[in-house]
Amino acid sequence: MTRLHLDQRQIDRARESARRIAGAVRAQMEPYTTTSVERATLRLLGVDGVDENGVPLPNRLVEHLQAADLLAHGAAPVVIGAMLEQQSTVQQVAEAVAAGTLRLRRPA
Repeated sequence: MTRLHLDQRQIDRARESARRIAGAVRAQMEPYTTTSVERATLRLLGVDGVDENGVPLPNRLVEHLQAADLLAHGAAPVVIGAMLEQQSTVQQVAEAVAAGTLRLRRPA
């Protein structure tokens, strides 16, 4: 196998620069989210299916979070808080929100 003869100090310097840049970008972006990110998060948590109107349940949850001014807190903490409170699965929480029998709120 051929080796690249690179200066380890330059490699270390480049890695440290990348760490600083990534940290700065993360710090700037951390307070923001998008509906797409939150829908994807809900899907990764296991929310699946559609409501009686054919609207995907992740979309319904995000709409609910937006209407309650909770989306900025992220879907995961709010939904997981409801799961713990209701002793329900993520799917049961999603279905209850879609049915109008559960209103999500910011967890304590």
